[in-house]
Amino acid sequence: MVIMSLSACGYITRHIAPHSNGLLHDESAQKTEQDWAKIAWNYFAQNTRAKTGVACVTNNSTMISMWTAADSIAAIITAHQMNVIDTTTLDKRLSDLLSFLATMPLFFGKIPNSLYNAETGEMIDYKQQPNETGCCL
Repeated sequence: MVIMSLSACGYITRHIAPHSNGLLHDESAQKTEQDWAKIAWNYFAQNTRAKTGVACVTNNSTMISMWTAADSIAAIITAHQMNVIDTTTLDKRLSDLLSFLATMPLFFGKIPNSLYNAETGEMIDYKQQPNETGCCL
């Protein structure tokens, strides 16, 4: 089995034994993993916009993509599993993000656009300008 842990704005993966709690057995290592998770969660907490529920591509930007939407889903679930966020926060953040995904405008009405504005949910081009037809992945 492989577990993903949050670390900075990426993920650390490692193999764990089935039926374990996913954390290292050494108390100091558990504290280290918890500290990493809290640091990483800060990035997602600070860079998630209310309209879309997705963390931005880079710190303090307004661009999001389907890639960052997937990163955000993984971050929310992992933060909950590592007891960084509570169940109410998990539910709210996943609901916001999934609501955006269910209603977001699509490229020619068929597939996700490459980029979206995190604050408005509008399709944007690579110059971060609104674009009604979008730009395909």
